[in-house]
Amino acid sequence: MVNDSARKRLKEIFASRVLFGIEERLCYSFDATNVEYLPDCVAFPIDVEEVIETVALAVEEAIPLIPRCAGSGFAGGAVAVEGGLVLSFEKMHRIERIDRDALSATVQPGVVTKRLQDEAAGVRLFYPPDPASLSFSMIGGNIGTNAGGPRGIKYGTTRDYVTDLEVVTPAFGLISTSKKGCGFDLTPLLVGAEGILGVIVQAKLRLIKAPETTQTILTCFRSMKKAAEVLGVIIEAGIIPSAAEFIDKPTVECAFGKSEAEKDIRDSNVLIIEVDGWKAEVDELSELIVDRCRNGGAHLVRFARSEKEREEIWSIRRGISPALANIAPDKINPDVCVPRSRLPEYLSFVSLLSSRHSLRIFNFGHAGDGNIHTNIMFDGSKEEKRRAAERALTELFEKSVELGGTISGEHGVGMVRRKAIRMQVGPKELRLRKKFKSIFDPRDIMNPAKGL
Repeated sequence: MVNDSARKRLKEIFASRVLFGIEERLCYSFDATNVEYLPDCVAFPIDVEEVIETVALAVEEAIPLIPRCAGSGFAGGAVAVEGGLVLSFEKMHRIERIDRDALSATVQPGVVTKRLQDEAAGVRLFYPPDPASLSFSMIGGNIGTNAGGPRGIKYGTTRDYVTDLEVVTPAFGLISTSKKGCGFDLTPLLVGAEGILGVIVQAKLRLIKAPETTQTILTCFRSMKKAAEVLGVIIEAGIIPSAAEFIDKPTVECAFGKSEAEKDIRDSNVLIIEVDGWKAEVDELSELIVDRCRNGGAHLVRFARSEKEREEIWSIRRGISPALANIAPDKINPDVCVPRSRLPEYLSFVSLLSSRHSLRIFNFGHAGDGNIHTNIMFDGSKEEKRRAAERALTELFEKSVELGGTISGEHGVGMVRRKAIRMQVGPKELRLRKKFKSIFDPRDIMNPAKGL
């Protein structure tokens, strides 16, 4: 709880940038999971000093502190499970510097991912991580969950681009994680930590030279199995796409809605593949990919001939989540990750699971690194459907671990996967993680009931 003394201090720190009204707080009581927990208050820092003061106050008064960026996460990572103070970073949105010589960007946590990509592109640089929510998700949240995206197959995830963080911790105040050639590097420990160790206030990110050109290829398959298998054929041929996204037929149909357009695509399992690099190389690789896809059973292959056509292809993928909202009032959205070679086996299992529990299940995601978003749709007002969805979720997690994968590729553990983490992480490893948290956060105020 935030007592009267703490309220007074927060008003002194933030003036009008702290919310106590119920209606105002409701807007910050949920994320994309739509599970609601009402915070005691919400504050909007504009600089590092305000964050330092707030963390010190939270330590002093034992107030739960929940860092929040866009609230676009699917694991309940930004909700106030135990009440307390939500610290929203939407006003800390400056790109402090883009350095062409050092190939780096220094940003505040509230910078929208696509804005950073666009700013970097303006000076012919490239920030590769590309979560589907890039047009509204923020860098701080991407770092907290180690967000990935279709480009993960070639370029990796957010973790591979974070070189230094400034973090306000309960135990040590403001720290910089840069090793600067001096051994132990704290940065990887904080990427993916979901805000349970401290509050990120600045990030230095690695940029790379922008590729000369990119080719986007839409491929369509009648068989889900063949669509899942063909990527392995492409990679075995020594071709590494810059992006590879799989969408199963039910999801494609959902994305198109009631439109009768593009019937050949609507009735297909879709694989979107991109290659980038020097133009001559891209042209050659594109032809090789098309050849493998046609030999692998693709009945339709389409090149994007312009940036507009490229956006039209990717709009199929980006329109999925809003379209699914019309299927059922509730969904569970695990983002399991399995070895790419086991993807056909995983998708076959999901089909059996759908029949076994009489549930509509939709699959799409980053086929390149085996990170598939399996959306279980149901009506939570019906107890038997809710229980069936929960059983299906448990079986999905068990199967992904059995196949050598993980229970989450990029959404994080948050509050919704805390029980499942024990399927994958042993008791000794969990004790070690808790020990790290106790060092950074001895009063256990940072984003409680998350991650562990």
